[in-house]
Amino acid sequence: MPLVLSLDKSLDVLEAVAGHPDGIGTRALAKQIRINLTSVHNIAATLKRRGYLRQDAGKRFLLGPRLMFLARHADFLNVMTESALPHVRALAKHVGESVLLAALVDGRIVRLIYMVSPQALAVQEPEDVGSGAYCTATGKVLLAAMSAHTLEAYMKETPLVRYTPRTLSSSVKLRAELACVRHQGFATTTDELCEGVSGLALPVSDPWRSISAALGVGAPTVRFGRKRCEHVLNELRKTAALIARAWWSQKGNK
Repeated sequence: MPLVLSLDKSLDVLEAVAGHPDGIGTRALAKQIRINLTSVHNIAATLKRRGYLRQDAGKRFLLGPRLMFLARHADFLNVMTESALPHVRALAKHVGESVLLAALVDGRIVRLIYMVSPQALAVQEPEDVGSGAYCTATGKVLLAAMSAHTLEAYMKETPLVRYTPRTLSSSVKLRAELACVRHQGFATTTDELCEGVSGLALPVSDPWRSISAALGVGAPTVRFGRKRCEHVLNELRKTAALIARAWWSQKGNK
């Protein structure tokens, strides 16, 4: 099938702008996507006129309201869930523990897929994954991915209940933990939401290296020794990469 170069370049512009939440200028945009300055200017101006881009006071381009409206399609979460399901199912079967895939949608943590371990002693996550996010591994990954404003709103709205002696029930300790999660690239919990329950989770990133979801495994603490955790973390990384590829595989298919 022949490639429409003008459309291809326009999509390059949109995707590049999406990778800069604080905006990007025309020259920097042209340099990043390796298209001449005049073409980038004309494409960006057209997209701005149609509402797919906007400019701030510093003349930096940002995603526009029309694009954001289109992105909120009703089937968005269904498509994410369906394409990730085979990979989540395979991970659950391989590790033999409960697996949770959750996403960050409009500042809320939404459960997409949850598969409970078939073992007699298994972890059962609560239906509301948002309110207790600060003491679950998957929740910590998504809290760490929130903007400062969204995280602040979450902390104001969510009481940090002390479920166990190991629960991070102070905002100072929680912020320090989230900084650690961002640095190491994964989150852990041990007896924080419930005595005897541990978890391990890491992010599922989009092509612009923004975190769109988190994939986690929960297990009885007695089965989550060091070697077991290393094995599960390795499997989580493989599965997160497969899910990301399933969600964003069209990027770069040129």
